[in-house]
Amino acid sequence: MEKRFENKITVVTGGSKWIGRATALRFASEGSHVIITASRDQEETNKTLDAIRAYGVRASAFPCDVGNEDSVRGFFESIMLDYDHIDNLIHCAGISPNTPLDDQSVDEWTRVLGTNLIGTFLVTKYAGAIMRRDKLPGAMVLISSSNAINSFAPISAHYDASKAGVVILTRDLAKEYAQYNIRVNTVAPGWIDTSMNNTLPEDMRREESAKIYMGRWGKPEEIASVMAFLASDDASYMTGSCIMVDGGYG
Repeated sequence: MEKRFENKITVVTGGSKWIGRATALRFASEGSHVIITASRDQEETNKTLDAIRAYGVRASAFPCDVGNEDSVRGFFESIMLDYDHIDNLIHCAGISPNTPLDDQSVDEWTRVLGTNLIGTFLVTKYAGAIMRRDKLPGAMVLISSSNAINSFAPISAHYDASKAGVVILTRDLAKEYAQYNIRVNTVAPGWIDTSMNNTLPEDMRREESAKIYMGRWGKPEEIASVMAFLASDDASYMTGSCIMVDGGYG
C-alpha cells in the first residue's frame, strides 16, 4: 500500500472502535504514527494499540471526553508531552441514541449536542491551536452523517441536528484555517455496519436497508478510505467539503 502518511502524526478521536478504529488502522498502514482517545474498555484500547503498532509505527492513547473542555485540553496537552506536532486530526467520536421524540428529554438533547457538535468544536479548537502554531500543512477530517442532509426519523432528531451542525461548522473552520494551510472536510456516512446502530428497531433496519441502492450497509473500512483520501495530498484542493458515503440512498 502507498505510504501517503509516512512519519506523519495523526490524532483519531473515537479511534478504539467502529469507524474510528478502522481509520486509525488505515492511517497506520500508510505510515502514520497514531494517537487515539482511550476507550472506557481498556482491553479494547490495548487491542487497537497493538493493531496499530503491528504496522511498525508509534501508537498512544489518552483519555478524553470530547464534550468536556478540560478533558479535551488535557488530551492535547498529553499528546504534546510525547509528540512534537500534529499533522492530521480525524474526529470520529460521537453518540447516537434512538429515542421516541416524545421521550427525548432536554438532558438527552444536551448530551447528544454536547458530544457530537460542541465536542467537534472543542477538538478542532485545541488541535487547531497546535497545528496553526507549527505552521505545517495539515488536515482535519470530521464525521457528520447522511442524516444531516436527508434527515432520518424523529427518533434521531437530536443526532440529525447535531450532525447538520457539523456540516456548517466544517465550512466555518475551513475558512478560518485556510490561511494556515490546514484543510477541513467532513464525511457523511450512511448506514454502516457497526454496533453503534444496534439500538435501531429491527423493522426500521429492514426498511432502511431496502432504500440503499447498493443493497447493503457499508463497512467501517470503506469510510476510513475516504477519510484517508481527504487527509492526503490527493485532496490538496479540497476544503470545506462534505462527502456523502452512503451506497446511494432514497
